[in-house]
Amino acid sequence: MYKKIIAYINAENELEESVINRALAYEQNGADELLIYNYSILEKEREEFLFTVKTIVKKIEIPVMIGYCAKRFEDIKKAFYTGATKVVLPYCKLTDISILKEGSDRFGKDKIILEFDASAEKNDGILQREDLIKDILPLGMDAVLIKHVYMTESILEKIETAPYPVYIRDSLLRNDMETLMKTKNVLGVATDYYENKDIYKIKRLLEDAGIEMNSFRSNLQFSEFKLNEQGLIPVVTQDYKTKEVLMV
Repeated sequence: MYKKIIAYINAENELEESVINRALAYEQNGADELLIYNYSILEKEREEFLFTVKTIVKKIEIPVMIGYCAKRFEDIKKAFYTGATKVVLPYCKLTDISILKEGSDRFGKDKIILEFDASAEKNDGILQREDLIKDILPLGMDAVLIKHVYMTESILEKIETAPYPVYIRDSLLRNDMETLMKTKNVLGVATDYYENKDIYKIKRLLEDAGIEMNSFRSNLQFSEFKLNEQGLIPVVTQDYKTKEVLMV
């Protein structure tokens, strides 16, 4: 299974145009998925954010996760109605954990991700409390997203042996991408570190380190292609969305 580089965008206090442009750039540069979040509790900002995500989903091809503060089941519905493939819910902001069960029953257990803060200041307990894990697993979730992780040997072991898949959100200031990606049980890493960078290049470097990535490398060697009379490879250039042939 491919490991994923997920570009995250904090949409709080951001102009809609800025968020959309960053999303388009991340797709162009090779991100596997997007995580766009806004945990505002102000109704006007929440509605504007949902509209922005809906606009982005229509403009890009890669999957979009939406991070949204849900107080009731209706909030989960609104988040999914943007067209997002998964909804990320911050555990610390959940006032009624039963909405997880409602959400997973309606949209599927593979659609909801719980976000936990592993920092020393705001430890949500996901890496320390076995009782918490036992409580939330039956409610239905696809995976957990852990942010502010300081990768010690003990933390690494807990992530690798966790009874659920893990995404890590990290700015890559203290941890490095290769270490995080090589961690067993980690599906992918969400980061903003690669803004305006060639993510395809990062994927190729990770592949060279033995990590399976979706880098669109050809399985054929150049020598296997059939050449024409001029020693060139005949190529058809086609728009991947409209299928229009642009050049032969």
